[in-house]
Amino acid sequence: MPEKKSQMEAIYRHMWASHEGGPFAPLDESLHPRPHSMLYEVVSTCGVSSSSLVLDIGSGRGNHSCALAQRFGCAVVGLDVAQFHVEQGRARAVQEGVSDRVSFVQGDIEALPFEDERFDFLWSRDMLMHVLALPQALAECARVLKPAGAMLAYTTVATGRMEPKEAAWLYASFGLVLESMEEGVVEAAFQAAGLQMHSKEQLGSELMEWVEEHEGRASRELMRLARMLRKPEYYQELLGTRRYEVALANYPWALYILLGKLSPTLYVLQKNASS
Repeated sequence: MPEKKSQMEAIYRHMWASHEGGPFAPLDESLHPRPHSMLYEVVSTCGVSSSSLVLDIGSGRGNHSCALAQRFGCAVVGLDVAQFHVEQGRARAVQEGVSDRVSFVQGDIEALPFEDERFDFLWSRDMLMHVLALPQALAECARVLKPAGAMLAYTTVATGRMEPKEAAWLYASFGLVLESMEEGVVEAAFQAAGLQMHSKEQLGSELMEWVEEHEGRASRELMRLARMLRKPEYYQELLGTRRYEVALANYPWALYILLGKLSPTLYVLQKNASS
């Protein structure tokens, strides 16, 4: 009993102190995280110029395709499996005045609709984790990349802190592929495709810290999540069941990154000469 008493006293002494200043005050100071725009700084080291042809794989609403064209003066082809994303991308390119250099096509990374060695640079952000046949998809990337070309792959992998039940629910809700969320599987697929890792940076929570410090995204979405869980019937009726389920999976994403359950990772890859 004395040992238990001593243990509890120590726990609560530190717990109450953690809510205050003192030795914990430095935790309120920013570590000066970089924003997501640091990805474009990495692109600038890869030789992308106004004469480059870039493929944005998984282009979504077209914001990255347009930004690449604006920053580097390059021509960009955005590819996405969803036709409504293709249409959104085209509209965005017109709106931002880059439709002469940015085009969008519907297609699948596992069977890219392009001839061999067409592109100087490949950009892939937040999409490899959705790919079912990752080795085949990356082999396609290597096929359409010029011999001296490079690829930026920004993807999120699960860490040991992610519980299996959490992973099963999150992946099913988000259309994520279990194997494509595993760091070792991703890197083995790079190697098998003939894409050599020039650099790798485990970004962890850094970019999300910037988003939280400047936009308050994680705390806002955490409160949305809490309200949805407290009154599920109300919000399911308000939003519709499917939209509710997607939001229920989407809102913890930033929190999982901040908790270290998910780790965004940045790779710069180069095509092997023999590929």
